[in-house]
Amino acid sequence: MNYRVVNKNNNKYIEFISDLRKLSSEQDVLDYISKCMENDIYTIILHSNVLSEDFFNLKTGLAGMALQKFINYNVKVAVIIEDEE
Repeated sequence: MNYRVVNKNNNKYIEFISDLRKLSSEQDVLDYISKCMENDIYTIILHSNVLSEDFFNLKTGLAGMALQKFINYNVKVAVIIEDEE
């Protein structure tokens, strides 16, 4: 899991940049949440390249499950999607 902790204008967040293993299961979501808890930071930015294709296919329910987990653990999330995608 490739990430960095960013402290900008007294606001901290974790930015997940790339990952060989893409977010594709409930356990993956919990792994991201655990990184938040380890660093005591509850705001994250996900780049679209860390998300599996199933995340964007709403029939799979992956996006809904992931967002619900983030809500349950009080983690604020932003996803950056490039124009080409």
